[in-house]
Amino acid sequence: MPPSRDVLPLPLLAMDVEGTLTDPQVETPQGNVSRSAWTRLSMALGEACHRDELASHERWTNGEYPSYVDWMKDTLIFLREHGLCESVYRQVIDGIPLHRGVAETLQWARDRFHLVFISGGFKQLTDRVQQIVGAPSIAYSACDFSSWNPDGTLRDANLLPCDYQEKPAFMRVTQRHLHIPDYGIVAIGDGPSDKDMVEEVEMSVAFNGPKLAPYTTDAITQEKGKEDFTAIIPLLETFLERYRRAANEK
Repeated sequence: MPPSRDVLPLPLLAMDVEGTLTDPQVETPQGNVSRSAWTRLSMALGEACHRDELASHERWTNGEYPSYVDWMKDTLIFLREHGLCESVYRQVIDGIPLHRGVAETLQWARDRFHLVFISGGFKQLTDRVQQIVGAPSIAYSACDFSSWNPDGTLRDANLLPCDYQEKPAFMRVTQRHLHIPDYGIVAIGDGPSDKDMVEEVEMSVAFNGPKLAPYTTDAITQEKGKEDFTAIIPLLETFLERYRRAANEK
C-alpha cells in the first residue's frame, strides 16, 4: 500500500558500482566503455585475453552486439577459452578495492535514502558493497559467477541486462515499488554506461568521470589515487533540503 500523503518517503539514491564505488584500477584506452572488473579479469587471464576484451569494446561501440547480454555472452566465450577458473576470478574480485570514503558515505546515507545499486558488473562486488551498508538495500548486477565445477571451471552464469540503456528501467521499477516521486531521485556514476540513468533524474553526479560529466547536474573531480567518496555528502545534503522543500510545495 502506498504511504500516506502526509508521510514523505525517503528519496532514492541510485548508484553504479564498478568505477564509482569500487576501483578496478584499470583504464580503457579508447574511453568508449566504463571501467570495470571485466577488464581486470581479462588482464589476469593473459595478454591475448585482454586483446579479445578490448576488441569486444570496439564491437559494442560499433553496435555489433544486439544487446548487453549478447556482449556478456561473447565475453564469456573468450574468457573460458583463455582459462577462466574460480581461483583467478576470486583473486581478481578480492583484489579490487573500494574507493576511500565509500563505507562512511553509505552508512551516512542508509538512514536518509533508499539505496539501490545498479551494476553492469559482477554480483560478487556488489555483494561486498551491500555488506558494508549494514542495512537493507536493493541491488541489480549484470553477472553472477557463483556456480563453479569441482575442477574450478565455471558451471554457469546468471546474466541480467542492467547496464547502459537498461539501467533506468531498473531504477524506475525500484522507484515505483517504493512510491518515490520523480523529484526524489539522485543517481551517481562514473562512465559512459551510466549516461542513460543520470539523464533521467532530478540530481545526478559524475564521480571522477569526465566522459559522464556533460550529462550530469554535478561533478566531482579529484586527483587520481586520492579519490574520496565522502565528497558526495555535501551534494546529497543539498539535495535533501531541496527534496523536503519541494514536497512542502506540492
